[in-house]
Amino acid sequence: MTSAWEAPSTRPCPRVLDSEVSAYNPGLRAAYGVGPDTAAQLLVTAGANPERMRTKASFTALCGVAPVPASSGRTNRHRLSQGGDRDADAALYRIALVRTSSDSTTRAYTARQTAAGRTKKEIIRLLKRAMAREMFRYRHRPRRRRPVAPASSQEHHPHGRRSALRCLAHHHLQT
Repeated sequence: MTSAWEAPSTRPCPRVLDSEVSAYNPGLRAAYGVGPDTAAQLLVTAGANPERMRTKASFTALCGVAPVPASSGRTNRHRLSQGGDRDADAALYRIALVRTSSDSTTRAYTARQTAAGRTKKEIIRLLKRAMAREMFRYRHRPRRRRPVAPASSQEHHPHGRRSALRCLAHHHLQT
C-alpha cells in the first residue's frame, strides 16, 4: 500500500510489457540478452517512425554509441559520443553485460580483444556498437498481411532447417 506522500507505481507489470513488446516487434524481443524493458527502451528510442533511420550509423548516433575520434599524439583511439539517448545507451550496455557473462561467442570475442591489449572500457564500447548494429536489423517494419506457408513446406526447405527458420522469421517481421 502506498502512503500519502508516495505516488503509486506507473511502471507496467513485466508480463504486460513483455507481451506488448513481443507483439510489436517479436524479432527484437527474441534477440539474445534482450529483456522486455531493454526492448521497450530501444523501441521508444527508435520512435513511432523507425524508417527515418535509414542507416546503422544514424541509429548508433541516436543511441549515443557512435565513435568519436579521441586521439592524442601517437595514440589513435575512439570514444563514444556524448550525444544521443542515454537510456538507449544504458539498454545496449545491459545487453553487452548479459552477453559477456553468458554467451560463449561474446566471451571469446572479449578474450581476443583482451589479448590484443584493449581495456575493459574499450571492449564494452566495441560491444555496444556491435549490439546497436544488431538491434538496428530488428527495427520495426510496417506489417503487411500475407499468408504463412504451411508447416510441411518449411520442413523441406532446400537450404536446410536453419534457412527455413530464418525465412520464417524474416517473413514474420515483415507481416
